Amino acid sequence: DCPIFLKLFCPPLLSKRPIGEAIFNLNNLEFNLNNDQLSKVELNSQKYGYLGPIQINYDQTIKLTFLDYLSKGMQINLDIAIDYTASNNENPISLHNISQRSQNDYEKAIYSCGSILAFYDYDKLFPVYGFGGIPQGPGNPSNLVSHCFNINFQNDPNLKGIDNILATYRQSLGKVTLAGPTFFTPVVDKVIGEIKYDLENNQEENHYYVLLRLTD
Repeated sequence: DCPIFLKLFCPPLLSKRPIGEAIFNLNNLEFNLNNDQLSKVELNSQKYGYLGPIQINYDQTIKLTFLDYLSKGMQINLDIAIDYTASNNENPISLHNISQRSQNDYEKAIYSCGSILAFYDYDKLFPVYGFGGIPQGPGNPSNLVSHCFNINFQNDPNLKGIDNILATYRQSLGKVTLAGPTFFTPVVDKVIGEIKYDLENNQEENHYYVLLRLTD
């Protein structure tokens, strides 16, 4: 609907005044194009009056919003990474404190963000990693700090649904010693590897990737 001002000059006349002018908008042109007619703008002159039509040719490019992509079926892939470093215990109450009466801040963040993004994920499978802690068990006999481990302690990091993520997170706290330091790169590299694999093997699908990294 925005008005477009068109002015036509004739350089050989050495005149600063346009020989013709027109005001139009793209809606006028779209109407003509939809009716298989030439899009024309009527040119007028302050001195000579009506001069005649000028044909306008143009291409239209539609810029889609993020919501447009979602409405057309794009899937959101959500990865979650949780901080298991010892600095979480530096508060009066540990940020990983588990209570039967309420959720801690990590659980609140997982639920608040995850439940929204999960709506746009068709299989509701979410890889969940931990970093900065020492996973206990046969998978880590040397008790070394891991900066990217599956919090379900399985080969497959995927967890089904947000409620399952919250339950698995609570169970993991009894199997991980909080340590450090805080390194983000291993988790980021892991997610980038997943994305590259999906792009190579699922080219017919449209995905948007989100890494929800929760840290103190």
